[in-house]
Amino acid sequence: MKNNAKVIFKTTKDQTQFYSKACLSFLVFMLLGSFAANAQITWTGGTSGDWNVAGNWSTGVIPSTSDKVFISNATVNLNGDRTVAGISITGGGINPGSVSTSKLITNSNTETSFFGGAAIIDVPVEISNATMRLNGATFEKTAIFEVKGIAPNNISSCTGNNTFKQQTTIKATQANNFFILGTNNPDTFLGNLILDSDNGGSIQVGFSSNGNQFNQNISLSSEAGGYIGICNGGGSGTLAPSASLVDNGLNGGTLVIGGIDISTPVNFTIPGVIFQTWNSNYFNTVNVAAKGVWLSGSDFHEVTHFTKTGATNDQGQGGNTFHKQVTLTNNATGGFFGLSFSSSKDDTFKDEVFVEGIGRSGYYFATYGSNNVFEKNVHITNTGGGSIFFGSSNTGNVSFQTGAAILNSLFNSGALYLYKTNMVEPLDLNIPNVILAINTSHFQSAVTVTSSMLTLNTSIYDQAATFDIVGVPSSNQYGKGGNIFHAPTSVRFNSTSGSVMMGQTTKDVFKSTLNIEVTQGGVFYFAHSANEANEYEGDVTFSALGTGAIRVAEYGQDFSIANNLTLNSVNPGKIVIGSNSNGKLTLDGSTDQTITHTGTNDYQPAHVYQLDVNKLGGRILLGTNLEIKKTMAFTQGMVKTTGANGLLIFDEDATYTGVDNTKYVSGKVQKKGSVSFVFPVGSDTQYRPLSTNVTAGSAPVTVYFVEGQEPTGIAPPACYEIATCEHWVVNSDNSVITFNVAVNITGSCVDPFPSNPLVAWFDKTQWNFLDATIQPVDMLTSTPTVTTVPNSTQSGDHYVTIGSKLSLPGGNVMTGPTSVCQNTSQIYSVPSAANTTYSWKLPIGWSIASSNPNSNQITVTVASNAPVGTQTIAVYPSQVANCEFCELDPITLEVTVNAQPNVGSVVGPTTAKAGQNNITYSVTNTTGADEFVWTLPTGVAENGSGSTGTITTTVPYITVDFVAGFAGGNINVYGTSTTCGNGPTVSMFVSLCTTCRTSNATLPDNLKNNHLTVFPNPIMGSEKIKIQIEGQTEISVVNVVIVDEKGAKVKSFVQELQNGIVEIPGQSLVPGKYLLRIQVGSEIVGKKILKY
Repeated sequence: MKNNAKVIFKTTKDQTQFYSKACLSFLVFMLLGSFAANAQITWTGGTSGDWNVAGNWSTGVIPSTSDKVFISNATVNLNGDRTVAGISITGGGINPGSVSTSKLITNSNTETSFFGGAAIIDVPVEISNATMRLNGATFEKTAIFEVKGIAPNNISSCTGNNTFKQQTTIKATQANNFFILGTNNPDTFLGNLILDSDNGGSIQVGFSSNGNQFNQNISLSSEAGGYIGICNGGGSGTLAPSASLVDNGLNGGTLVIGGIDISTPVNFTIPGVIFQTWNSNYFNTVNVAAKGVWLSGSDFHEVTHFTKTGATNDQGQGGNTFHKQVTLTNNATGGFFGLSFSSSKDDTFKDEVFVEGIGRSGYYFATYGSNNVFEKNVHITNTGGGSIFFGSSNTGNVSFQTGAAILNSLFNSGALYLYKTNMVEPLDLNIPNVILAINTSHFQSAVTVTSSMLTLNTSIYDQAATFDIVGVPSSNQYGKGGNIFHAPTSVRFNSTSGSVMMGQTTKDVFKSTLNIEVTQGGVFYFAHSANEANEYEGDVTFSALGTGAIRVAEYGQDFSIANNLTLNSVNPGKIVIGSNSNGKLTLDGSTDQTITHTGTNDYQPAHVYQLDVNKLGGRILLGTNLEIKKTMAFTQGMVKTTGANGLLIFDEDATYTGVDNTKYVSGKVQKKGSVSFVFPVGSDTQYRPLSTNVTAGSAPVTVYFVEGQEPTGIAPPACYEIATCEHWVVNSDNSVITFNVAVNITGSCVDPFPSNPLVAWFDKTQWNFLDATIQPVDMLTSTPTVTTVPNSTQSGDHYVTIGSKLSLPGGNVMTGPTSVCQNTSQIYSVPSAANTTYSWKLPIGWSIASSNPNSNQITVTVASNAPVGTQTIAVYPSQVANCEFCELDPITLEVTVNAQPNVGSVVGPTTAKAGQNNITYSVTNTTGADEFVWTLPTGVAENGSGSTGTITTTVPYITVDFVAGFAGGNINVYGTSTTCGNGPTVSMFVSLCTTCRTSNATLPDNLKNNHLTVFPNPIMGSEKIKIQIEGQTEISVVNVVIVDEKGAKVKSFVQELQNGIVEIPGQSLVPGKYLLRIQVGSEIVGKKILKY
């Protein structure tokens, strides 16, 4: 029956009217059914008469206790007490008659009584029936109405317009009985009103009508399951200014005060009753302690105090205004105290609010509503562990206006949830045993909070925000992110265990400085969102000062920052940024950026899985230890380590990319493990890496480069010297590690640079000089290995620099020409030094022409047959230094030897006569020659041009014609070059032949000493004609003349042999027979060929 009561209670006025009309047919049915079971007696005595006259009744019998009486438009004199089962009076009324104390009584738990039609009942009545209807009657005397039906869902729905002039009692004494008055028209109660709900019955007066009047006290009593409602269905009424609501035994059930104005104090202590108020005005103080408290649409004009004592879910619908101080006490161990919980109406608190949570039950302020307002402070006492909600994730918004703050009276347990809360004043709460969750809120002033756990979601902080977490949080308290912090922000996790998270799903935006601190144990997961990266516009500080850890962007997007980053991690605390696959740390921006730690503690390195240095300008100033776990990208900008703790560490498997002479580390770099590594170090102005090729041992090795003299103060051994302007520092801590070492020599300050440089290694005791080679890229790499000395054995650093054997005072530099020609003399020298002899080593074909071959300066002759190309001149100085004989490093110079033009000899026919044409002469050597100068005898002209005398060609042959006037003579030729000038002239004498023929008909078929072949034969289409000479020959040029069948010249070619073969084109020949006249040196042969 409780559920049915709630349905009636929650309906609107219109719904209730519909419901009442629907029930009317049901009631008629019940009436007809009940009267069918009992005798019906109808008044027939006219408009007036006496009850006790049998003739006035339809049956001729005076009604008895089992009869059902119907009176219509008649006034009946009762003349004494009368009891019947049920009665229906429409119009007319009842008078006392001759007995002034006459009383009308009904008594049946199955019948229905009806009073209406403006009937006037001028006798006391005691109406006790299953159901009844009071629809427009006046009761002049005391009246008692009781519904006690035994059938389920007995509903007595009364339309109202009744007047009760004396004390009136309304009872509902059976479960599932509903006694509802004033559904359509208001009722007037001029006397005291007693409402008594027992055994689960429901009484609702002034239900949905407006203007109900209560002139005297309303006395209230109910037991478990009972329900009493006053104007609770949308109705309204007025309680007279002197009238009160009186507790006359409210022991259980529900009491609903709806839609009435109350001027007297309301004081109830009803721990077994749910108290509800709807749309009422309380003009005096209210002090109610009830099992449950539902506040909806009411105005409280004076000091108000509500105490909830039961484990109920109180769902006030809001719309209340508290004009004066209000205290909301919650002693319950379960359920919740809900204000503006189940509708969109707003509550307004105009004065101080005192929240007193004594039990475990929580509070819900403004679950719905767009603008719930607090105009003064909210004082919170919460000692029972309950949760307090302001606003919600639904539509509930809360506004704390100017002068309104949340104050901690005794808030030492439970949780505080601020949803969609707007605060003008600072939020300053020290609640170390309380969970704090902030969602979609706006704080216009500073926020300073100490809480057990913390959740920060989608809120805006205009001023500084400081959060101190001192409890042991769990995963259900993780912050989702989406916050914007406009001013300095600090979040400190001060707990022994548990975990905190910010930015689980959405980015946070920090427009000023940020400080994240873990002081004891536990883990702080920061920037955890996999959807979007946080934004940072100020400096960021992470501090892991206890046994806990800060994990940044472990599963999230990249962590990009252009401002300074402070990383404080005291062992065993850890700071970890990113992971193998997520959360790359990107250091960007265009100005210098400091990565450091604060204080003097020995901070252990922060672990960064992926680091990208990508700066448009400025440098990374690394003043703390930073350990790369996976990869580092040098995209743009340089890293400079500073201070005693500035160290960039690469884990054993870590790598880097992108280093060049503008992107590297100026300062200390450490590598862990035994993996060989190139340390990307240098100074502020140059990139000077050092590499290790580890052959034994494993240790963290630290390396950095220094522009300056090594600090050992220990001289190198005699005959050796080391660089005094630069060195590298190597330290392997307490471990022994063996490796080959290599240093970069690009831009070295050593000048002159040694011709045979060595790697100088200081092993903490002495300098060792290691043979080395220069390998790509400009790495001077030691051949022998070096082994570190542990600091536990001998403290200090190892040093590496560039060394060499002693050099000459003027430097190990040789001067002299670097490009020479064969058959010339040259002078070479090195600096002169006392007590020094010089042993020269010259290339093949060179000789010393000067008188003192051991001088620092010599004259050399380059023979005509000296090998051409790059040659090396070396001198080995020897001197006495520090009483020792020292062989200095050799001084070398590379020289290019250019060949003198040398054409060898002339090849061609040695006899000829006028009329012979297309005769080719060639030379047997072309080395060093750019051009060839020919001198022809009289009667010889160049074929084609007709030139005679001296002729220059760019090829090593000339084709001539013997013309009239040839009587024999020399053909002379020499080569010339732009580098080495003219070479020697060679000649061939060609004598006049008196027996030679000019015809091509009887030419020999083959060469004397070599076999000559022409193929393919025949040829077709565009095939080339190939001429092959088998065997050794000095001849390099072949002259070919093609003659047709008529003896006419068709084509001529001069070609150089390529692998014993020349190729001439055949595509221009028309099909037919041809003779090839082939001249090879002085021999001429003929070959026939056919073209298809």
